[in-house]
Amino acid sequence: MSDIPSTPKHCAGKTANGKPCTQTILVDGVYCVAHAETAEVIHLRDAARADGGHARSNAARLMKLVKADPLHSDLFTKLAIAFEEVHDGVIAPNVANAMASLSRPMLALITSLDEAKRLSAVEASVASILETLESYGRRVTG
Repeated sequence: MSDIPSTPKHCAGKTANGKPCTQTILVDGVYCVAHAETAEVIHLRDAARADGGHARSNAARLMKLVKADPLHSDLFTKLAIAFEEVHDGVIAPNVANAMASLSRPMLALITSLDEAKRLSAVEASVASILETLESYGRRVTG
């Protein structure tokens, strides 16, 4: 018999409004990560709070895009150069505005192509999984 319970146990803590906490308990505990008071959990919880969504900031998302695709990187580089040139008085602000206006549909197209590529990869993966299941005699419907 398995040691894993069939239904997860819920935290013994209370929410801010006094209702029972509905989060799953930590392994070998009675509280979830928010209510646990062991030194290790407190340290991990405080570290997560200190990090506090930095990876979700606009700058972090932009850096992920720039690193992930040379087209994003090239577009970003050109806009950054235009920004500096406007600041330095080399080009007029209206030229940079025109570049920014043109870059928006370009980025939308690049993003759309990226999403289509990822969707194709997922579809191929699903097809492969279905073939494997069928080769084991499992009929898949859906």
